[in-house]
Amino acid sequence: VFATVVATPCTAPFMATALGVALTQSVPIAIAIFEMLGLGLALPYLAISFTPGLQRILPKPGAWMETFQQLLAFPMYAATAWLIWVLVQQTGTNGLAAALTGLILIAFATWLHQKTRLLPPLGKHLGSICALVALGFSLSLAQVSTTTPTALTHNQNNGIKWQGYTAQRLVKLRQSGSPVFLNFSASWCITCLVNERVALNQPETIAAFESKKIALLKADWTNRDPAITKALESFGRSGVPLYVLYPPDSEFTQPIILPQILSPEQVQRAIKKL
Repeated sequence: VFATVVATPCTAPFMATALGVALTQSVPIAIAIFEMLGLGLALPYLAISFTPGLQRILPKPGAWMETFQQLLAFPMYAATAWLIWVLVQQTGTNGLAAALTGLILIAFATWLHQKTRLLPPLGKHLGSICALVALGFSLSLAQVSTTTPTALTHNQNNGIKWQGYTAQRLVKLRQSGSPVFLNFSASWCITCLVNERVALNQPETIAAFESKKIALLKADWTNRDPAITKALESFGRSGVPLYVLYPPDSEFTQPIILPQILSPEQVQRAIKKL
């Protein structure tokens, strides 16, 4: 659970931040960062190993472990539902159909293997072969989801109106003297979605944007757009979220980098400084 929480795919607020920094550093510093990450993840085991008294507070093995194991399946189901939702944003209904068909085939292969494993050798082998065929077919469906991608539709979200990011649009807005708020985000980034709901899509924040006539751009990195990747790298970042506020003075004014974990007050204070 600890490893899963800290290893979120976004660059905030845990381990991915350190990974993003490591990718921009020299080899010795990058290795040192990875060593510290390994030490941190191993620390609970090391503490128990070197302090035997801590073992007394650990729960005793028993039948509860089987129930707990089954209970942990439900967060996995929830993660699957979330990932399918992200897939739909990327590939549309074709990807959804492929994913659901694949899940059915995997479930069928698992059931078939379980039902035939105690049969005589011939039946057992036939069951295993059929299960492998079903699994292989489910894996082949991954190609279906990439053949007909659909355009992402995140430009309007809970009242806030985003324009799609392009380098040319950003340059044009800056040359016109317009302040710009650039939101680097992705559908699979939980931190991004929380920040948008909690901090950006609030009436006070929207009013602050409108009062300063700030142009709102969203760089949607769900599909790993190369142009957005290049823009992220220009800020020394390897992932999302990233929030950049450009003052209205000129195209040469240094932008304001906001924190990766946003609050409405932080955003509104940054806007008031323009």
